[in-house]
Amino acid sequence: MFCQNAKKGKITVKANNTTQEIEITTIPFNISCSANGVCGQSGTRTITYYGANPSTNCINNTGESFSSFRDETLFFKAIPQASGTYDGNRYELWGKCPDGSERQISSIVSFNCGAITITSNTFTANLQSGLIVTDSLGNVLYSINVDKCDFSVSCDDDCPNGYCKIDCPSYPGYCCINEAKIKSLTNQLNS
Repeated sequence: MFCQNAKKGKITVKANNTTQEIEITTIPFNISCSANGVCGQSGTRTITYYGANPSTNCINNTGESFSSFRDETLFFKAIPQASGTYDGNRYELWGKCPDGSERQISSIVSFNCGAITITSNTFTANLQSGLIVTDSLGNVLYSINVDKCDFSVSCDDDCPNGYCKIDCPSYPGYCCINEAKIKSLTNQLNS
């Protein structure tokens, strides 16, 4: 729990190449963070599809659900198989992320259906991903999607750990300066 015995807290978080400050007045609070990967937010995807073989139950498939990611593109990969298939291939379901990385989702989707066409594709995001701020009872106070869990917390009008507080003419009347940067500059001046 953060900021016990304080009146307010401030979370500084980097998300989507910007720095955001979030003031929290429900004290104390907890923070959990599950960063989005290169494929975006995690969740569940449900697809329906049909196969090229009209003589099987491959037409208007009722659908399959599996773990997936928001920015994942689905495709079927044909794997040659000597016998027992409609067109000489079995089909595996794969996902591809925007960075080009691929992952196998299901090793055997079709033996007898032949080539597969997706007819519907629905994604439902997990509710608990990103940076989640909750009160002491677990109620969500704030959530933000992040690609990296990079945040700091300060309580009342203090600076986060690793920073020192100095007076500044701008609001709120003080600045928080990174102690490591001060030490580095001092070492440069002394050498």
